Amino acid sequence: MAEVRSANPSLERELRDLNPDHAYLVARGLTIPTIKTFGVGYCKRGLMRGRIAIPIHDEHGDLVAYAGRAIENAPAEPTGKYRLPDGFKKSFVLFNLHRAREHASGGLIVVEGFFDAMKLHQAGHENVVALMGSTVSREQEELLAAHTDRLALMFDGDEAGVACVRQFYGHLRTRLFLKEVQLATGEQPDSLPLERIRALLG
Repeated sequence: MAEVRSANPSLERELRDLNPDHAYLVARGLTIPTIKTFGVGYCKRGLMRGRIAIPIHDEHGDLVAYAGRAIENAPAEPTGKYRLPDGFKKSFVLFNLHRAREHASGGLIVVEGFFDAMKLHQAGHENVVALMGSTVSREQEELLAAHTDRLALMFDGDEAGVACVRQFYGHLRTRLFLKEVQLATGEQPDSLPLERIRALLG
């Protein structure tokens, strides 16, 4: 696992036993260095047992929560593919901001999901952050504005992605320079080959 500062030692203990070599992570196209950087892995016990656990840090690098990603052969649950600890409000956090802020001088790339961020980071774009959803909160807007004056918006090529772009332009166009990185219908950042990412982001 990657070394982290922890505001919650119990979370850190539970994440210590993750299996980073799970076939699901390999199938999603993550390399071992990326898996180690983000500290993800298969969780064998606790609240996220039977799921891929993804540590979430605040902007300072403190471990504040983790998301449990259901894998394809796991039983379906009414809570959806991701499970988050009770009381955690993702609207106050941007995934990977504690790393991306060190590379924000030329702007930040904003994506929707965890795997989107990890795949772009793996492609060499260390200035990527994720909303952990397809809407942006006021708190996330303030975090973005506090760290950069320009954003590249790279959302899924679907209706939710288009709506999220509109939300950004509606709220932030007078404060930040915004650039839409438009994906074809059905495309998602986490499924793009390296060549396509390079063509879109340079």
